[in-house]
Amino acid sequence: MPPTVNETWKPRRAQALLRRDRRLIASLFAVLTIAVVTIPLSFSAIDDVYSNPRSYRIRYIATFVNINSRMDRVQIYLPIPIDWPSQKNVHIERIEPTPESINEESTYGNKMAYFKVYSVPSGSSLNFTIQYTFTFYETHFTIDPTKVGSYDTKDPEYVKYTAHRPADGVESDDPLIFGAASEIVGSEKNPYLKAKLIYDWIVKNIRYEFPSPWGAKETYIKRSGDCGKYTALFCAMCIAQGIPARAVSGLFFPGPYPRTYSNKGHPTDPGAYGCHVYAEFYVPNYGWLPVDGSIGRSSGNPIFYFGQTNYPFLINSKGFGVSMVPPVGKVTFFQHYAWWFWGEATSYDSYYTYTVEETTVTRTLTVTTTKTSLVSSVSTLTTTMIAAGREILYAIGGALSAAVIIGVGYAIQRGRRVPRDQTSH
Repeated sequence: MPPTVNETWKPRRAQALLRRDRRLIASLFAVLTIAVVTIPLSFSAIDDVYSNPRSYRIRYIATFVNINSRMDRVQIYLPIPIDWPSQKNVHIERIEPTPESINEESTYGNKMAYFKVYSVPSGSSLNFTIQYTFTFYETHFTIDPTKVGSYDTKDPEYVKYTAHRPADGVESDDPLIFGAASEIVGSEKNPYLKAKLIYDWIVKNIRYEFPSPWGAKETYIKRSGDCGKYTALFCAMCIAQGIPARAVSGLFFPGPYPRTYSNKGHPTDPGAYGCHVYAEFYVPNYGWLPVDGSIGRSSGNPIFYFGQTNYPFLINSKGFGVSMVPPVGKVTFFQHYAWWFWGEATSYDSYYTYTVEETTVTRTLTVTTTKTSLVSSVSTLTTTMIAAGREILYAIGGALSAAVIIGVGYAIQRGRRVPRDQTSH
C-alpha cells in the first residue's frame, strides 16, 4: 500500500526533532564549557601570581627617650598596614595609647595613626604600640613581552608615578641619570624589557653599602647603596624612560619564629634591623611587578627577584615622599615611625622593636567604631566579600554543570525515542 500524506510527513518530523536535539546538546555543552572552565579560570591568573599564603602576627613598639632635652610638644606617626594584592586579611588588634586620629594621605592612600604629647620630662620615655595580623602571599609574575601593552600617558596614575622627585632622592630628571638609562636600554622599546635591562645593570654594578644617606644620583656615582638606594636608582632610571615606578616600604622578617627585630643600637645586620625597601614598576596588561635589586644581588640568583618575591614582608607604605597627616612634613620611605618635636634639642633617642610570630588567621566580620579597629573592619569586610564572590561563582558553575548533565541526558534519551505512530508499516 502506498503511504498516505500523513505517514510520509512523520519520518521527516522525527529527523527534524533529532536535528533540533543535536543543536540543543551542542548549546548545552557550550554552557558547560563556560561554567566549568571559564569561571574557575577567572581566578586562576590571580592564584598563579599570588600564592603560598602565610599568616603572621606582628607587635611593633616605637620608643622615644628624652635624655636631656626640652620637649614642649611631640607628634608621632605610626604606619598602619592595609590590604594589597600580596598582603591580605590585615586586622588591627590593638593600638596603644589611643591615637588622636587615624588618617589616610591622599597621594598614595597610605594610612597612619597620629599621636600628640605635650611636655615630655627629661629622663622619661614614651612607648607607642601597634599589633596586627595579616596574610602574606608570594608573588610570581610570568610575562610574555609580546603581550605588553602601551601606556596611557594622560592617565592620572601614569602621571603620578612618572613624576620627577629629586627632593625625595629620585633624580630621574638629572642629565646623568637620564643619559645612563638611555645608554643601558639602547634601542629597546618594550617597557618590560627596558626595566629588565636597567635591573640587570644595577645588580651587576651596584654593591651593597649600609647605611647610605644619599639618593639615586649619588648611588650611580658611588656605585653603592643600601636597599632604599637600589630602589631609588631603579625607579629613577625607569621614570627617566617613561616607565611608572614606585617604592614599597616595610618590615623584613626572615625566620625562624618567634623572633624580635630592632634598630636599637643601630645594628649593621639588615636581618636584625628589619626594615626593607624594594621597587615596583607598572607593565600594561599585567600590573605592578616587584623588583628587589639588593636582595637579588646578594642572593646569587638575581633573575628570581625580577617580577617575583618569596620572602616574608609586611608592606607599610608605597610611594616616595609620603606626607604625614595632619601635615608636619614628609618622609622618603614610610617604613616605620616618624616623629617631630618642638622645644630645645639637647640629647634624645628613638628606636623601634617588633616581634613576629606565625599564626592562623580566622576570617571574621566585625563591625566596630573604635579608632583602632575601623581600618581592620573595612579590610575584613572587603576580604570576606571577595571570598564570598569566589564561592558564589563556583556554586553557579556547579549548578550550571548539573543542569547541563541533566539536559544532555534528557536530550539524548529524547533523540533515541521514536514515537509509535512514526514507525513504518
